[in-house]
Amino acid sequence: MNFTKENIIVLFKNKYFIISFVFVIWVSFFDQNNLIFHHELEGQKEDLREKSEHYKGEIEKNKKLMRSLNDSIFLDRYARERFRMKKDDEDLFVVIEKQ
Repeated sequence: MNFTKENIIVLFKNKYFIISFVFVIWVSFFDQNNLIFHHELEGQKEDLREKSEHYKGEIEKNKKLMRSLNDSIFLDRYARERFRMKKDDEDLFVVIEKQ
């Protein structure tokens, strides 16, 4: 099909083409579920996937910590390092390194 000026004018006078064209424009830009909205949703979906992977890693790390807290030696060391707890008969010195 040659795209001459006459052919284009005939095409734009066709009521089915006009209705289809208006429908595509409406759905693409003005509808509630337009293309811009779907693009933003895809971006949010990708962010949620990244957060999901991050939290899965955090869950695995916390599971390892919970398993290791069953060991009494590790539990004592963890309590001393994180919460500065001490036994009754010992002194605790906190060393802070300068950067």
